[in-house]
Amino acid sequence: CDAFVSSYVCSDVDECALYDFFVGLNGCDWSLSTNWFMSANVCTWYGISCDSNDEVYQINLSDNGLVGTIPTSIGDLYSLERVDLQ
Repeated sequence: CDAFVSSYVCSDVDECALYDFFVGLNGCDWSLSTNWFMSANVCTWYGISCDSNDEVYQINLSDNGLVGTIPTSIGDLYSLERVDLQ
């Protein structure tokens, strides 16, 4: 996972913000990370919900073993309304 993630190149603002989020919170150690970086559509990534414009409005990764620091680039997710990381 780490080798793949370190060579990953994101292509838009939401994707880059979620990449930083994944790296900052040790995503390779999460319990579930289905579709993260496997699909160009971030709306299909585990725990990510998008609005009708395909913009991220919710991150729900509770009980997923997140450890680390939330990066400031999370602020680039302009449509983000809710984050659940408990």
